[in-house]
Amino acid sequence: MAKCALKFLFAFLLAVCLVITPLVGFPQAGVSGLLTDDDLVVTNELADGQALVYAVSAGSEDSAETIAANTQKISRILYSRLVALGIRDAKVTVLSDRTLAIVLPYNSESAAINNTVGARGAVSFRTTQSTTASAFLTNEDIESVRVTYTANTSGNPSYYLNFHLTDEGMKKYTEKTTEAASSTRYVYVYVDDELISSVNVTEAVTENDFSIGSLSQDTAVVAAMLINSGVLPYEITGSAKYVTAVNQGSYKGLFIGLFICAVLASAYLIFKFRLAGVGAAISVIASLGASLLLSNVFGLTLGLTGVAAFFFAALLILFANYVILRAAKLNGSAPRAAVRAAFSEKKFFVVDVLLLPLAVAIAMMFYGNIYTALFSDLLFIGTLSGALSLLITYLTVGALSDAGKTGAQAFGN
Repeated sequence: MAKCALKFLFAFLLAVCLVITPLVGFPQAGVSGLLTDDDLVVTNELADGQALVYAVSAGSEDSAETIAANTQKISRILYSRLVALGIRDAKVTVLSDRTLAIVLPYNSESAAINNTVGARGAVSFRTTQSTTASAFLTNEDIESVRVTYTANTSGNPSYYLNFHLTDEGMKKYTEKTTEAASSTRYVYVYVDDELISSVNVTEAVTENDFSIGSLSQDTAVVAAMLINSGVLPYEITGSAKYVTAVNQGSYKGLFIGLFICAVLASAYLIFKFRLAGVGAAISVIASLGASLLLSNVFGLTLGLTGVAAFFFAALLILFANYVILRAAKLNGSAPRAAVRAAFSEKKFFVVDVLLLPLAVAIAMMFYGNIYTALFSDLLFIGTLSGALSLLITYLTVGALSDAGKTGAQAFGN
């Protein structure tokens, strides 16, 4: 009898912990609480232009292997540019040899990001103010650029680009500034054929780590980001993809509706399967808490995909419990033996409903793209929660066997 009580107590406490943890949070483990964290806001994946899709303008003379390699290079450059702008949560994915996509965090300024990270980033130093003139310095001559600033006489900051050139690049810059000092007196700096600075040259520049400016803060930061990340091997054209947002009130209604459905389903399980139904109701509550917790861990909490994962897990949990308990009820033997027989009888059901989707989810995580990644998270969360549900159901039915209950008492035969 003590063994029976311990199993019931363990199942109940597990359910309570799995429900309370995502609600109040567990800061030590990095889990945000839905009811306690002020910084937890409603998100909506791929809403309000959150996806930027880029078409690669590859040259017709390039081979398919070259285009594929350069597209991969572009994806790495785009991600480094996003990191340089402080956007570390974005995902850059190659969709095909000529298509890339960026998934941005919620409420990112997608238009501004598109205009900056999607630029070619070709830098040129010229001695004449003409976009057709030959450049004497390009990206290959520049090792790094950093942004510096000083306060002017009015106390406002002026921003500069500090260049560190290669040895060969510095040699060319010294030669050209020597010529400019005695003739044109200017060096013009372009990024993608847009003039960002005209430098008044009065003497030859012989020391590396020289600065040009002054510039606005935005111009300096974007130019440094583009130069340091490297020039794109091809031009790319970006477009934002919009999806209708789901507002916070809709999310609240979804969760209230799901809670009511879970209560009604638990009541039906108890009516249909008596004592085993009580155990199934506990497992449903525990597994819904687990799916909410996993959604939080995966960064899907209160997001559109998070709600979808929550609903998917709920349906999977209820369906799996009903099928297993119904098969156990038809066996009519001792509760634990009946459930074991049900698992044996429905082994292909367990594989199809739990193991196969789990395998598909894991495969998608490694080999999918931005669209399948969201679906794989949903599958992964749902199947893990479903497996936990069946485990708790078996634990509680086992407790009924320890208490000496018959199949009729457990399953209502």
